[in-house]
Amino acid sequence: MEATAGVSSVEFALLTPVITVMLLGLVDYGLAMFHKMELVSAVRAGSQYALVDNEDTLAGTNTSSIQQAVVDAANISITTGDVTVTVFCECNEIAMASCASSCAGTSRGLATVSATYTFSAFFVSDITMTGSNTVRID
Repeated sequence: MEATAGVSSVEFALLTPVITVMLLGLVDYGLAMFHKMELVSAVRAGSQYALVDNEDTLAGTNTSSIQQAVVDAANISITTGDVTVTVFCECNEIAMASCASSCAGTSRGLATVSATYTFSAFFVSDITMTGSNTVRID
């Protein structure tokens, strides 16, 4: 008779911590991807707000409203301070200093909505995530 009694218990005891760490790493990765998708989705919501309220966006008078739209759409903890809105114009695909400048060619107004979020994981130090979206607003 072989002395194999308890071998499977020892194998289980040795592999359980390794499998647990791998599983928690997988959970970390999944949560990070979820938070990244939430951030990008919220930025898109802010871009849609800028697109709908395009006259005020070009004038630069609704920046705080766009930031609040991003915060409201996010299911993660971000503040309006984490959101930036940049409005700029292009003339023949070259950035202009001001949207009020005259353009001899094709002019278009654009708005870029960006947000940052710091994700805290179990095994990794804080990860800074960013989401950005640019829309044509005229």
